[in-house]
Amino acid sequence: MIAKTEIERTLKGLQHRYRSAKTQKEPLWLSKLAIIELCGWIEVSLDDLVVRLAKKAVRESGNLHHIETVVVDKNYGFHYKKHFRNMLMASVGLQGVEALESVVSAVSKAQLESELGTLHISRNRLAHTYVKGVTANIDAPSVTIGRFNRIYGALKEYEAAVQKY
Repeated sequence: MIAKTEIERTLKGLQHRYRSAKTQKEPLWLSKLAIIELCGWIEVSLDDLVVRLAKKAVRESGNLHHIETVVVDKNYGFHYKKHFRNMLMASVGLQGVEALESVVSAVSKAQLESELGTLHISRNRLAHTYVKGVTANIDAPSVTIGRFNRIYGALKEYEAAVQKY
């Protein structure tokens, strides 16, 4: 099951601290941390979905071990096509991915692709720089919480599709 409680608590805590920040840079750091935390949660959630799907679809233990230790453990991203869909294909093939995606609503799939694409760009920019001034443009934790809610809804649909697989 995709866990929501801890990341939601973390993001809300960062939002609370953001609102009561005492320095000019603190809101930027908290905003950056909220995005980085959400991205970590997404990676863990996508990995979990792929492993659960593989456990349903893959028969040989050596192949399951390969998916867990090579496909999932060596994946370092959460972009929909480049990372998530490729891990799914390694688990169930293109035909399996098509079957899985056909169960998920077109709106949820498009929303997940869009949100992950936006976050992927933002996360890469933030991870390869530091907060040097106060003019940096980083989404506030409240924006990240909204993004989390949309992603969570879409992932719940994918989770239901994995359970039906």
